[in-house]
Amino acid sequence: NTLIYFSNLYKNNNERESIENISLKLLNDVFYSSKTQLGTLSNLKEKEYSLILANPPYYRDGEISRLATATGLYSANGQGIEGLFLEWIIKSLQENGTANVVLPDGIFTNIANEKLKQFIIDSCNIEAIISLPINTFFNTPKKTYIMCLKKKPDLNIGQNQKDKVFCYICSSIGESLDVYRWDIEDNDLHEAVNKYNGYRSLTDKNNIFEPYKTWFEEDKRMKLVDIEVFSPSENWNIDNLWTEDEKIELGIKKATNTMSVFELQNYIDELINDMNEYKEELEWLK
Repeated sequence: NTLIYFSNLYKNNNERESIENISLKLLNDVFYSSKTQLGTLSNLKEKEYSLILANPPYYRDGEISRLATATGLYSANGQGIEGLFLEWIIKSLQENGTANVVLPDGIFTNIANEKLKQFIIDSCNIEAIISLPINTFFNTPKKTYIMCLKKKPDLNIGQNQKDKVFCYICSSIGESLDVYRWDIEDNDLHEAVNKYNGYRSLTDKNNIFEPYKTWFEEDKRMKLVDIEVFSPSENWNIDNLWTEDEKIELGIKKATNTMSVFELQNYIDELINDMNEYKEELEWLK
């Protein structure tokens, strides 16, 4: 795919020297192929990167987990390949480095990830968690989230962060969530990015003044959440931060009509009466 995308670059620069420069400086210094079973997981260089953007694979593989553990590089016991990659990402970040990672819900909800969650909050500030709608990614039906992390300086490792966590729940991403992936006007993700960038730009995130205060409060898809909510032993699924009524108001969930026991009894009595009347009419028709 990379060669296809760069085909015009080669076509327009087809002298030998140009081709060598493109191949060596652009491609070989950036792209490489790992043929080991662990792939990227076998090559961990701590504090190597200032920015990591990642969408790691989501699946379980006992053999890869065993091999990764045997390297001695991974100690957070993250479940699934995504748990290993998240530890790789955090350890690979420089101090004050940033990672924006797409993750499945199991990272946040699986009770076995308690040690991994502790590693996250010890090592990083959780700047944001953005909930994406199901089918955001065409090739997986999993519920996914974007987690935005900032690596703590070594002096602050283990200290709780002071700023609140930016949380946002999306129902749309600017394209239809079916096989066609048509462009559509609704795009909660675009608004989430705007709000998140606005929140990040604030010098004092614990005392928000106008015009940001109203801008944030008017958006019911956004919540600023204390870090205490993200205890390692708790469920980190941010969808639970919105009440059923709030989800109905946002169109995330449809309203359902519920009956009290008394209302149900009356409904059953009326239904029985109606059935008896129909039964008498059928008898007359005979």
